[in-house]
Amino acid sequence: MKTTRIDIEGPLGSATIRRDGEGVPVGEAFQLEADARDTALNAQVARTLQVYLDGHRGTGLDIDAYRRVIETFED
Repeated sequence: MKTTRIDIEGPLGSATIRRDGEGVPVGEAFQLEADARDTALNAQVARTLQVYLDGHRGTGLDIDAYRRVIETFED
């Protein structure tokens, strides 16, 4: 079994994380494209999503919640 899509919501919006290079549509503003197998990049993507969806720069625990969702696609 593989997860192919996860929708996440924060106080200021939502994002969809999809498999197979389709990127992460984030609201109407932008799209992130990353390889979830690149663990160093996952932290950066998680920080970007956290700030956009929560509206402020979060703590490590805030960012970790987003990183765990991204890690679902590491396989």
